[in-house]
Amino acid sequence: MTAALVETNFTSLGKSGSYEGFLAMWGVGNSPALTLGTDYATGARYDTTSINANVIYGWQLPAANNGVRGYLQLSFGNYDGGSPTTPLTPKKINAVTALAVVVAFQVVGDPVSLLNEFWASTTAHATGSVTDKVEEVGCFPHVVQYTIDYMNGCSQIGTFTDPGGRSWTVARDMNPTPHFTMFRPTNGADVQGTIYWKEMLAYLVAQGVLTGQEYFNGMAFGPEPVAGKGAVNLSLTGNYA
Repeated sequence: MTAALVETNFTSLGKSGSYEGFLAMWGVGNSPALTLGTDYATGARYDTTSINANVIYGWQLPAANNGVRGYLQLSFGNYDGGSPTTPLTPKKINAVTALAVVVAFQVVGDPVSLLNEFWASTTAHATGSVTDKVEEVGCFPHVVQYTIDYMNGCSQIGTFTDPGGRSWTVARDMNPTPHFTMFRPTNGADVQGTIYWKEMLAYLVAQGVLTGQEYFNGMAFGPEPVAGKGAVNLSLTGNYA
């Protein structure tokens, strides 16, 4: 069944198996604050029986870039505050034997980066809020210039080559607490297909960014709108053990 939804803020699209969809415009209260229906609008179109496939998100924001305004996301497991029908079993990163996601996307409109990320935590959170976050870890399968500039201004970790032969530039923003570690394609090209998270996390453990004792609970994928208008079509499939 196809459904359409207009955002009322932090709105759930629904859930299917280990997947959920959310319209989470968490940044609209940041200065200058935005009013729904006057300053911005978002919406989604999706299949209620397969929430992780071909979800269309759209948004319209003021033209000025005043930072990230939200995260229109598909989640696999518990990203943060989730309650999937079939939760993942949280594991310490060193105990994870398989972790990869397959992403597919189309992007139209004004520039926007797509973020695939999770919160590493001290304890396990199969559902609900991740209350003891120790690191934000993400990658940008689709990256635009303002995100590249942001990463260039962060502490540089190095370069990671994944099992598919793709090179990723890795940087860490030490200003927020928890810190934010990010991967972006070194050549700036879109990465469709497999994101090799198990190997990426092993790299971060080897670099001393993570200890491997942190928990993985789940992750999310979607656009972080900052300005203008646009739309994306997203699909996300996870493999975890």
